[in-house]
Amino acid sequence: MTEDLTPLWNRTDEHGKNISELQVRQAVHQEMLAGHSAQISQIARDAGERHGQLVSMVGSLATKQDAIIAEHNQNKGADKFKMWAVPILLTIIGIGIAVEFIG
Repeated sequence: MTEDLTPLWNRTDEHGKNISELQVRQAVHQEMLAGHSAQISQIARDAGERHGQLVSMVGSLATKQDAIIAEHNQNKGADKFKMWAVPILLTIIGIGIAVEFIG
C-alpha cells in the first residue's frame, strides 16, 4: 500500500515545489509593480509641475503680447494722427502767413 502512495507523494512534492516557485515569482512581480507604480507617480508629479510652469509661462507671454499690441496700436494711431495733423497744421500756418503778407 505504501508503494501505491509513493507516486502520489512524489507528485505532491512536485506540486509543492511548483507552488513555492510561483509564490517567489509572484513576489518578484509584485515588487516590480510597486517600483513601476512609484515611477508612474513620479512621472505624474513631474508632468504636473511642468504643466504648471507652462501655464505660468503662457500667462506671462499673453501679458507681454497684450502690452506689445497696445504699444503697436498706440504707435499706429499716432502715425495716423500725424498723417492728418501735420498737413492741416502746415495749411493753417501757410494760410496765416499768406494772410499776413496780403493784409
